[in-house]
Amino acid sequence: MVLAGCPKAPSAPAPVAGWPAAQVSITATTAAIRSVAVDAQGGLAVAVGQHGPLRIADKASDATGDATAIARLAPGGGRVTWLRTIAGTPGPIAIAGDRVVAALGATGELVIGDRRFALRGAPGALIVSLFDKDGSVRWADTLGATDWVQVASLTAMPDGGVVAGGGFAGTLRVGAATVTSAGSSDGWVARLGADGAVRWLVRLGGHDGDSVAGVAAAGDQVAIAGTFTGDAELRGTALEPIDADSAQPDGFVALLDASGAPAWAHRFGSAVDDQVAGVAVTRDGHVAVAATVRDMAYLGSAMAMVTAGGIDSFEGHGAADGLVAIWDARGSLSGSVMIGGTDYDGLRAIAAHGDELVVGGWFAGAMDVAGTRLTAGGGDDAFVAVVDTTAHVSQALAVSGDGREDVPALAAGLGGWVAALGFTAAASLGDTRFAAPADPGGGAAIVVRAR
Repeated sequence: MVLAGCPKAPSAPAPVAGWPAAQVSITATTAAIRSVAVDAQGGLAVAVGQHGPLRIADKASDATGDATAIARLAPGGGRVTWLRTIAGTPGPIAIAGDRVVAALGATGELVIGDRRFALRGAPGALIVSLFDKDGSVRWADTLGATDWVQVASLTAMPDGGVVAGGGFAGTLRVGAATVTSAGSSDGWVARLGADGAVRWLVRLGGHDGDSVAGVAAAGDQVAIAGTFTGDAELRGTALEPIDADSAQPDGFVALLDASGAPAWAHRFGSAVDDQVAGVAVTRDGHVAVAATVRDMAYLGSAMAMVTAGGIDSFEGHGAADGLVAIWDARGSLSGSVMIGGTDYDGLRAIAAHGDELVVGGWFAGAMDVAGTRLTAGGGDDAFVAVVDTTAHVSQALAVSGDGREDVPALAAGLGGWVAALGFTAAASLGDTRFAAPADPGGGAAIVVRAR
């Protein structure tokens, strides 16, 4: 399946086991895919940031300014069953039972159909549940903060509810639950039932800047990951910095039980700035984090060191590399790997399909991954890699072209994985090619690959 944001859609790829072959064109002056989700039948939900009119196949949005387009695509042929446009900036999306749940950001007020939602914070946020059949609103929860709040990640839970996570400053209210940040900003995680009712709200942080970057369901438990600066805590569990003298953020990963209490938590990172892209849980319960690090990284309770190529120095391996770190269900470190070359490289997204992981990121210059030499053709190129639970990289594919390419989101489901792409000129992923967009800001695509 290919969704392409170009004036002329490429030819459809050959059918692959588990996925129907199809294509849907996306055209807009600016189209940036923020998030994609997959249901058990192979259908998709997509959140796209747009500027100006947007068309997805035979469905069109005539929004004149910046807005979010939410589309539901049926399995088999990629038919768009409905498309809704809502003012505001796009956030993450999830398919939970018979609903599509999406997060949006805005300041002031959001209007959805004949309903108006006043948002508190600059920006504030809204989580809206749309009926899968037609996109009509079932429920919506506003997330109000005295300063600001943003939703970074959503995951569907087995009961049809969702868990959301992100960052905030000031006092945050989700439903009747409130938390107050301990420092400049904190992370938060909330569980909402299938009816939108808030089950629990958890704060993570300390005196400096902290945030939750990813959440993922692990049965009735929830894996979370993000960054913290200085000393921080998660419901009484302390997180101490890798380097006490550093003012730069470190990464953390934790597994929360059904009540939101931590079953285990670990820190990881280096003495300089670290970034976390997301977290995923495999079928056998492994918890994996995708991050970007700029120095030697330390992992696990014993603080084992991991570097690019397994050597004892980060020098010569570029300004940054991508890091995949994996823990088993009990919180023991299972494996880790750096992915990068001699330039500035990193990871943007992660998803789990079966007992494997797929990660997406960017690279400049050249790098060797899974026995494959990847060379950037223009500015930053992008890549997608498949990793097992021992952190062995088995496959790597470049997203290459004469401009800049990106993998802003990943999802996994029936038969394989789904990669959302962004590109500014003609580009390709393997043998799938995309024509140059009419406007460099309008290149967007979704590619579905078999497992």
